[in-house]
Amino acid sequence: MAFRKAWVCLLGVLVGAQTVWGVELRLKYAKDQEQKTKVTVIMDGKVEIEGSQRISASATGNFGVTMAQKVLNVDDQGVGEIEFRLDGFDVNTNAKVDMGTEKHDFGAKINESSGTITADGKEEKIPISGEIKSQSWTVRMNNLGAPVGFDLDSSQMGSDEAAEVKKVSDNLASFVSQSAPLPEKDVKEGDTWENVLSIKELTASLAKDNPMLSAFTDLGIEDVKTVSALKELRDEGGSQLAAIQSTTNFLWKDGSIPLGIVNVTVNKLEMKNESTTEVNNTAGVIARTSSIATLEFDLVINSALGPEGPATYNAKGSIKLDSTTLTE
Repeated sequence: MAFRKAWVCLLGVLVGAQTVWGVELRLKYAKDQEQKTKVTVIMDGKVEIEGSQRISASATGNFGVTMAQKVLNVDDQGVGEIEFRLDGFDVNTNAKVDMGTEKHDFGAKINESSGTITADGKEEKIPISGEIKSQSWTVRMNNLGAPVGFDLDSSQMGSDEAAEVKKVSDNLASFVSQSAPLPEKDVKEGDTWENVLSIKELTASLAKDNPMLSAFTDLGIEDVKTVSALKELRDEGGSQLAAIQSTTNFLWKDGSIPLGIVNVTVNKLEMKNESTTEVNNTAGVIARTSSIATLEFDLVINSALGPEGPATYNAKGSIKLDSTTLTE
């Protein structure tokens, strides 16, 4: 009886210690580990364009992608080299366009084996390559859940093009890794942490290898900031589970994008994302991520060329994406 009481007390101390001192949240990779990931997205968008004529459009859609993944290797730092292979996908979209004097309806249904496009009630089949499911790519992921490198299939590229693609992908990976879903420090319930992605630093880095991007290095674009919080830490079925809630905000006002023939004035470009990440900390796996992202824009587009010469268009609209990612 005394031993049992002592054991219960010890468990209580351990649980209390986690609450007070926090826990380390990390992903765990094992060589030859295989998993399935399914991503589903519900999209709803609309746009209105004012110019030589008024155009109003709306679109809805459902997207689904299933991927098989396998850990090829794990280094001493816990970084996993993971091969992703497309296992299947499904796209179902509908769009309505009102051009004032005429209206049109469009639709598309596509999966890995067949596809059709519909325009104003007329359906047309489209060919689907049988090699789609053979597509694969490799990502190096750290134990915080962020990519630190990409290896894309360059078999169809020339050596110079492949080298350029690798430079760009490595630069992107170095910045994306700053927005890992898991915190570097130990956390307890209620703790918060921030990730900041500098668009200016990203564009400057990309422009080093591609001078054509130099015009985008000083546009005054605000940083993308993500604030995360550990909302819940619990034990369930012998596993320690953590729920993380994150909010990402980006706002750009009174900006411009010089493209030469076409120049864009940004009155407002705002993006918000609310997400919940469920982590099985015992298994070292992100089991589920759900998010709702919204994008609102108010743009003025000046074109030096058009059917009747220079033209100006005002574009306003919004896009909403409701997505879920499940890993088993």
